[in-house]
Amino acid sequence: VKNAIEFLMGQQVELPDTGDSYPQVKQRLKDLDHFDGMAQDLIGKAQVVILHGHQLAANHHYALNLICQQCNELRHHSDLLSHEIKRKQMRLQKTLELHTHLQQALQCCDEGAYLLANQQMDKCQSKEGAQKALQDIERFLENSSAYLNSDPQVLHYGFESVLTPELKSSALGQSAMNGDPVGLSLLQCQIQAVQVKLENVRSMFGNRQSCFRKLLDKHEEITAVTKEGNLLLSSFEEPDCGKCSQDQQQERPGDWETVNRLLGQLHEMETAFDGFWEKHQLKMEQYLQLWKFEQSFQEVKNAIEFLMGQQAEVPDTGDSIPQVKQRLKDLDNFDGMAQDLIGKAQVVILHGHQLAANHHYALNLICQQCNELRHHSDLLSEEIKRKQMHLQKTLELHTRLQQALQCCDEGAYLLANQQMDKCQSKEGAQKALQDIERFLENSSAYLNSDPQVLHYGFESVLTPELKSSALGQSAMNGDPVGLSLLQCQIQAVQVKLENVRSMFGNRQSCFRKLLDKHVRPVQLVAPRPENPPRSKSPLFSPKHGEMLWNRGVFS
Repeated sequence: VKNAIEFLMGQQVELPDTGDSYPQVKQRLKDLDHFDGMAQDLIGKAQVVILHGHQLAANHHYALNLICQQCNELRHHSDLLSHEIKRKQMRLQKTLELHTHLQQALQCCDEGAYLLANQQMDKCQSKEGAQKALQDIERFLENSSAYLNSDPQVLHYGFESVLTPELKSSALGQSAMNGDPVGLSLLQCQIQAVQVKLENVRSMFGNRQSCFRKLLDKHEEITAVTKEGNLLLSSFEEPDCGKCSQDQQQERPGDWETVNRLLGQLHEMETAFDGFWEKHQLKMEQYLQLWKFEQSFQEVKNAIEFLMGQQAEVPDTGDSIPQVKQRLKDLDNFDGMAQDLIGKAQVVILHGHQLAANHHYALNLICQQCNELRHHSDLLSEEIKRKQMHLQKTLELHTRLQQALQCCDEGAYLLANQQMDKCQSKEGAQKALQDIERFLENSSAYLNSDPQVLHYGFESVLTPELKSSALGQSAMNGDPVGLSLLQCQIQAVQVKLENVRSMFGNRQSCFRKLLDKHVRPVQLVAPRPENPPRSKSPLFSPKHGEMLWNRGVFS
């Protein structure tokens, strides 16, 4: 039970207590619920074991101290496992609530931008149109007060309650390595992006409200002044009832002209105000266009950078054919995602060019962001293509290595199955030699080729970074040569090829010598004299001579 609890403890430790997206957090909560069920079963078994220990202790078992110690240890492990799972569940629930909050905030921003973009500014020039537009804005702000009218620090506090100190230090260390002194995790970046978006939408709504209120105030002022001027004008046009003095009667035409002139100026001012409103409308429309463009630009740029980081984790070489094929498969998947993102980037760039062609006031910024997006797209595409080409070369090299090993095995099998007793004859030696020559002819790409061919292929695959990495790793392991696993495989194949070449060379030399022995010409021997001189050796005896005769010494 203790081993099972420790194993489950190790499994749940590998499960993070936060997440970068709503689906990821949901999946981790599901996995944690599964671990919780397994933990409850193990805790139940632990309680049975502890109860058994208590029964043994009650019976005055001689190992009382050991049993009590192990029961306490099992209870401690059970409590620790249960506490850790509950802690992670609570933290993941907070993270899930935060992601829900982020999604709702983004949806609120999109709905607000849609509302502002669809307000027909030409219809808002009148008092009634401005009042209706202002009411729509105030109603929307009232319904979305949890986001647009709330304190901007709310999301920050929610983030602080979710981000663990370990994750903070990890984010800080990772960002410091990347040259970012702030130390932001992906979740914190999402929160800051939402905060910026909310602030932009708040600013847009504030500007629009201020504009409509000023417009209504001007309408009220113009209406009041016009009404007062019309009253004065009508009073001057009324017939004299004898109540006015002679001087006042003489001044009436001049006053009438003055009021009429002022009313004309007021009408001109109203017309000028309409022109100002049209300019303001154009500026607001361009501001909305820029806001939408920047949102699209930021989304595509972040997606490209995220995919760039993912593909950077895929090495551009491998130690085996299955490993290289899997990495090529992963890279093909990334390539498909990259093509989709590049297509979206082209749409955003086209939108930017359209804005620039319409003489947008932020022309320089739009052109700069279009160039930046194009640069990121080209960089991602080139990096994926470079890795694909390099992995293809690595796959070809591994295929050659495998074929070379297969050739060595087939050659060794051929030599091992040649029956040497049948090869002593001339026909057997010739057939065995032909088999060897036929095999060498069919495998000339490996056994008869230059040993440097595989070495050159290896040099074309091994990148300088991988060479330095292999050198550093081997130096740490006490190996001054600095060989990667792929280079070791190549050297092993070269050694095996050299051994098989040597075996074939020795066997060919043996069979050729045997054939030369069989075809050696008969040498002529001079005839011996009929009466050879007898030896005067004191060791000679008739019996000795008879033995030599029987052995065929004398013929």
